[in-house]
Amino acid sequence: MGWDEHQTHLLQRAKAKDPTLTILNLEGRFSFTQRLELDAADAQVLADSLKENTILTTLELGWNYIGPSSLRVILESLRSTQITSLYLQGNPLGDEGVKQIAEFLHHNTTLILCNVYHTECGPAAVAALAHALTVNHTLENLSLGDNTVTPAAVYALVDALKVNRGLQTLILNRLAIDDAAAAAFADMLRVNTTLTTIELCGTLITDVGAQAICESLRVNFAIRYLDLPRSISASLLQTIASLLDDPVREAWAAGEADTKPAREIPLEHGE
Repeated sequence: MGWDEHQTHLLQRAKAKDPTLTILNLEGRFSFTQRLELDAADAQVLADSLKENTILTTLELGWNYIGPSSLRVILESLRSTQITSLYLQGNPLGDEGVKQIAEFLHHNTTLILCNVYHTECGPAAVAALAHALTVNHTLENLSLGDNTVTPAAVYALVDALKVNRGLQTLILNRLAIDDAAAAAFADMLRVNTTLTTIELCGTLITDVGAQAICESLRVNFAIRYLDLPRSISASLLQTIASLLDDPVREAWAAGEADTKPAREIPLEHGE
């Protein structure tokens, strides 16, 4: 592929540790006629530019057709940086690549956002990320949508979120999450007080699973935003919206409420 003129200029600035360069945007160029792959040589150029750069906070590498071997070189260079946001969406990382990210998270204490949306990873990689979340309490935002999961991988993620104390935003759009998995999420939300945003649009959740999540919102005051499939009934969505708009929830989130009283809003759907 090779870096274009603009990207090369940005890499030179990063290598020189330009104090004004905090966001390095190297998102790939779309091509309908060829795959513009970021090969090993390109990855090494990037790694050399990142090494010991403590000024950069955001690295955007989406849609560069980065594979596992190139990713390994990049992640190794990030160990000497203070990067807080890493965007890798749209790259064919596969299980091997996302497992590398999971291993990276085991030891990293600076990254707060990781986007691996549509990276062609499967259940094994999702389970590896789940395990990483049991020890990493720094990451706040994880985008994992449009990949392949199994019930076992989803349950591993749910179990991890029962003990994780850092993640606030979880994007799981377009995953094969069904009503049974939604019920597991509902159980998790009864003990997790850190998550504030969950996106489940495009999943297999029906009113049955959404009802379980809805009921958990009666005791979970941390969730502020919940995105569900469009197929969920309007009445149930309205009930959920009422729960999320409750002033008590806002007061609790702001630390102004000492207790979380039982909800009086009726769960109209299915009762």
